[in-house]
Amino acid sequence: MALTKKQKFLYWTEWRNAKNVLMKRMGMLPKEVEELRHTLHVKALGYDKSHKEFSNAEFDKILATFRAYTRPADLNAQIRQIDQPKIRAAYALRKIINRLKLTPEYVDGIALKICKKKVSRCDEKELAKLIAALNFHAKRKAGKCQSNTPQERASIR
Repeated sequence: MALTKKQKFLYWTEWRNAKNVLMKRMGMLPKEVEELRHTLHVKALGYDKSHKEFSNAEFDKILATFRAYTRPADLNAQIRQIDQPKIRAAYALRKIINRLKLTPEYVDGIALKICKKKVSRCDEKELAKLIAALNFHAKRKAGKCQSNTPQERASIR
């Protein structure tokens, strides 16, 4: 998955900030710091990977690592970055809920059936299940489900 333009901008902004800290605080030369960038990828991910190929989860780990250098006293910034997958999933779920004009009670009922808990207690994997279920619900309501015949489609509405 490729990073969005905003993510690329954020990556290079955070890297520039980390690079400045490393050069000032640690007395590193620009060439040494640039070589360290991929070392930090390995530190964050456990393997080296081009920033152009990061998934969202990998991107979040890298940003948290950069921020550990630029904001060492701001644990909230680092934790917030680690929590990004759940934040993204919750945002996607809210978009679907608003688009389908569903009530919170209805969505909590779906969550209780699928995840055995209310939406507010779901982790990002459970939120992804809810998103998939609601997307299926939307397609089914629109008559775009994968049934073979019109009679099958009508029977599941």
